[in-house]
Amino acid sequence: MKEPEHTGKAGSTKRTLNKGSALKAREYYATPSISTMPVIIFNLRGNTNGKQSLYVLNLEEGLPNIAQARYRLLNGLFWANRHVGIKVIHGYSTMGRGSHTLRHAARELLCSLKDQGRLNEVIFGEDWNIFNAACLRTLETYPFLRKDKDLCQPNLGITIALFPPEA
Repeated sequence: MKEPEHTGKAGSTKRTLNKGSALKAREYYATPSISTMPVIIFNLRGNTNGKQSLYVLNLEEGLPNIAQARYRLLNGLFWANRHVGIKVIHGYSTMGRGSHTLRHAARELLCSLKDQGRLNEVIFGEDWNIFNAACLRTLETYPFLRKDKDLCQPNLGITIALFPPEA
């Protein structure tokens, strides 16, 4: 008897092989393309009432392509809104060449969100030091970030984005 083709999850299908096949059935989940990505409708507001921390998102994990990394970043931003900001680990030159790296894609998306007013500050890893004016403002607002292990360590593989404070 054949299993149904749809598993109940949005955008996912389950493909099965015949009973006599030597291979086991595997699940394949469709990765959304850039054109089918949802429009950002959630509110990015940092919650400073609770635990003060940065949400750390490792985009390098699993070596995703650019579309998957953008989707992961948007999802990570949604889950990180209970923190003051997000630290994105995208790597220096993971996957691709030239402007098609995870670093460029992540930074482009974060900067566009900052331009839209959804993020308060975007600080690149190479600028994450006490001599940068944006960092000094951030460290005055959130003194717990002085304990961050990447502070004053020029790191092209990270980007820090801070949410606007709650009104």
